[in-house]
Amino acid sequence: MAKVFILLLFFAKCQAEVFSNGSALYQLHTDLFKGYLPHVRPVKNVTTVTEVKVTVYILAIEELDLRHQTLSQSIFMDLTWRDEFLSWDPQDYAGLSKIYIQQKHLWIPDLIFGPRAAEQSTKLGELFSLCS
Repeated sequence: MAKVFILLLFFAKCQAEVFSNGSALYQLHTDLFKGYLPHVRPVKNVTTVTEVKVTVYILAIEELDLRHQTLSQSIFMDLTWRDEFLSWDPQDYAGLSKIYIQQKHLWIPDLIFGPRAAEQSTKLGELFSLCS
C-alpha cells in the first residue's frame, strides 16, 4: 500500500509542476506578444542596426554544369538575431528560459540570394522557432 501512495504522491507532484509551468508559459506568451507586430523590425530605437548572423550548411550538390557555370545545391540556413521585444527574466516565469513560437508570429528578416533571387523567392523557416 505504501508503494501506491508514494507513486500517487509523485504523480501529483509532477502534475503540479506541469500545471505551474503551463501557467507560466501562458503568462509569458501573453506578456511577450501584447502589442508585438511581426511585420515591424524588432528594435526599440529605429536607428539601431539589426545584425543577422547567417550560417549556411551545404547538404548536397544537386547539379554542377561546367559549361554554363552553374551550381545547384540544397542548403540549410541558420539565422540568428536579437529581437529586443522578446526577452524576459526566467525567474519571473517559473524558470522558463526557452520557448517555441510559431514563425508567423515573429519578425523574420528578408533575404535575397544571387542574380535570380526575384525569380526564385522561397519562404524561410519552419513552422516553429526557438526563442531564448
